[in-house]
Amino acid sequence: MAHHPLRTGAARVTLPSHHSQRRAPRAIRHRAGLTLLELLLALSITSIVGLAVTAMLAATSYGTDSEHDMRALLVRHTAATARISAAVRSCKQILAQGDGYLILWQADPNANNKPDRTEIQHIECDDATDEILSYTTVFPDAWSQTQIDAADTEYELTDNFVTITAALKSGTYFPPERWAAGVTALDLALDQSDPLAANRVSYRITLQAGDLTDTAIGAAALRTRVE
Repeated sequence: MAHHPLRTGAARVTLPSHHSQRRAPRAIRHRAGLTLLELLLALSITSIVGLAVTAMLAATSYGTDSEHDMRALLVRHTAATARISAAVRSCKQILAQGDGYLILWQADPNANNKPDRTEIQHIECDDATDEILSYTTVFPDAWSQTQIDAADTEYELTDNFVTITAALKSGTYFPPERWAAGVTALDLALDQSDPLAANRVSYRITLQAGDLTDTAIGAAALRTRVE
């Protein structure tokens, strides 16, 4: 009798796998604290940088102000010398000259050989405002020629033009025109002791802008003369 071995089919049993979710431990960040030495060092560097920036800004400001003052002096120097020289060269005669002032007979358009009010120019350095001012007669535009002729006083060359222009300055129709600012002194000299006989005017103008000072020196000669 034959024996047949029994095949035993081994059943594969698959067990469910359980995956455990592990959370990675969070890295603990440690912030290193500043030591007292590091804090003092940082404060020292900050102070040094602050001082350097302050010094740089101060130097820049000083340089900017200095350049501005220098440009202002150059402009005033040019304007003052050009205007005084032009006034002297174009005038007919010098009527008076003194400490810080010059009085000119500009022209004689009506050919009466006498200085009229509208032909007189008073140039001075105003000590109160440190300005060079030029005074000339300006009548209202609405005036007729008859009114202008009546107000245009005729003077003699022997008259005192210092007194005359002082009176005109206190009036209404002799306004000043500013030629230059920042003028601390205006020194004038003539080539003749008698202003009426003078042919040349020398001048020295002292100008100031900020901490800077400049001196303009020049001279001008009359191109026309009364015979």
